[in-house]
Amino acid sequence: MFYINRLLKVDSVLDVNQTYLSKKMHLDYDIPNLIKEKKNIIAQLETEKQNRFIIIISLGIISSFLFVLLVWYYQKQKKYKKRFEKLLSDNFKIDKVSNISNPQELDIPEAIIESVLKKLASFEEKQGFLKLNLTVSSLAKEFDTNSKYFSKIVNTYKGKSFTNYINDLRIEHAVNELKNKPKFRKYTVKAIANDIGFNTTEAFSKSFYKVTGIHPSFFIKQLEKQ
Repeated sequence: MFYINRLLKVDSVLDVNQTYLSKKMHLDYDIPNLIKEKKNIIAQLETEKQNRFIIIISLGIISSFLFVLLVWYYQKQKKYKKRFEKLLSDNFKIDKVSNISNPQELDIPEAIIESVLKKLASFEEKQGFLKLNLTVSSLAKEFDTNSKYFSKIVNTYKGKSFTNYINDLRIEHAVNELKNKPKFRKYTVKAIANDIGFNTTEAFSKSFYKVTGIHPSFFIKQLEKQ
């Protein structure tokens, strides 16, 4: 651009006593080509300028997104570590008893309620919750009652649904086993899930996170660092 502009300027002040042919060739061929080249260069520079602007804006947006993502990840890891430290320091136990103001509201004979609660206590102590494929009907049959009574007793006296009650017991067991038995940590997440009664890894991971606030893989990883 610099030299094209210089050449055009020099041409305007050249000695007018040129030969006709030289001047004709110069005016008809050289100068138009130089002006065309100048326009091409200007257009190219404008395009490059626009492209640079787009690139800078794009990089700015990407950098902002990455920064937000990094802050979010750092905060999440910090929160997970606090939850891990709490699990590590406490003797992890889930509340399995609900305060009942008036058992008669259940409309279930007290003898049946007492029998089921006694069998539930034994069930928890003997870790019967580790069996695969436990259902309300199968356990109600084992406890010599019907599904309706059994489900209502669990919902009322344990303060949660049957599924949540069983899953909470399993997660409590898993946490304490992982904390106290280094060999148990060597299992895969799938093997741990099957060992404590879950049919799938996904179901185990979701229940573990729901109860503890962290994923089992993170919990195991942090335990191994201790």
